[in-house]
Amino acid sequence: MALMTACVICTGSDQARFKLVKDAIELRKHGFARGTGAEETAVLAFGGGTASAAHVTRKRRSYDVTGGSASSLYGLKVPLTANILDHKNPQRETPGTNALQRESVPKTELNTLEMAQQESRSALNFQVYFVGNGDPRQCLVISGDTQITRLTFDTPVNPLRTITTIYQEGSPLAFFEWFFGTAPGVATIRDRRLHMADLVVMNGYPQSCRAFQSTDPDGSPNMFVWRNVASGGYDLLSPSGTIIGQYRAAAQTSPMGNVFAVLHYTFEHEPLFIDAILALAINRWIDRMGPSMPY
Repeated sequence: MALMTACVICTGSDQARFKLVKDAIELRKHGFARGTGAEETAVLAFGGGTASAAHVTRKRRSYDVTGGSASSLYGLKVPLTANILDHKNPQRETPGTNALQRESVPKTELNTLEMAQQESRSALNFQVYFVGNGDPRQCLVISGDTQITRLTFDTPVNPLRTITTIYQEGSPLAFFEWFFGTAPGVATIRDRRLHMADLVVMNGYPQSCRAFQSTDPDGSPNMFVWRNVASGGYDLLSPSGTIIGQYRAAAQTSPMGNVFAVLHYTFEHEPLFIDAILALAINRWIDRMGPSMPY
């Protein structure tokens, strides 16, 4: 069990600060934090300056990210022989891409891994296009296939309250309410209400990974991961650590506007697709704002 604290500093009375943190904890109890074994308490601390700070003290447990088989649920046919979430063996994350990494993996195992990765990449047969200026809070997500046609992220400029509305085919699907205009706050996804931090869980995962809860194509709940890779790209990982999606920058023009990225993925399951797109937007915003972003 690890003990962690998070600090929130805002204007208003001590009671208002304390209530803000308690309300956030209560929301998390009904969201992802409900099943993690996390224990959270609100503490109002004084000292250092004229303002008090509300702290969240949290005890967490690590998640099990072992395993390495690709599931036929995601359209993959070849099992991966190494778990790409295993940060204890970083040379196995992208075998065959670096000469030093090649030397550290036996040739027979390397061939098997390369075949598995090639098969995984070839299975990424669905794609969606991201249209706009690169802002994750203001863009279109347009499908190149038939299962999802269009998602719209719209964030009007409002100095008092910043809300991103996500539309599916013109109808509201989800809302992101941002604290102080930029910090992740509360998310409402259809009939679910949770803290946006529940869509970018870091505890128990490698540094470049953030997890979110969704459902497998068979309907069972599970944890999925967006892994940040070079040049603003992200890999979507299944619970076993298999790549089931790849988001990459890809500048091109289209009748709808300028395409700035493409997501290739393997599965035909709308709930997972929606959750993955929403979690990706928060990941991209956090990384865009930098390491000082509180969430």
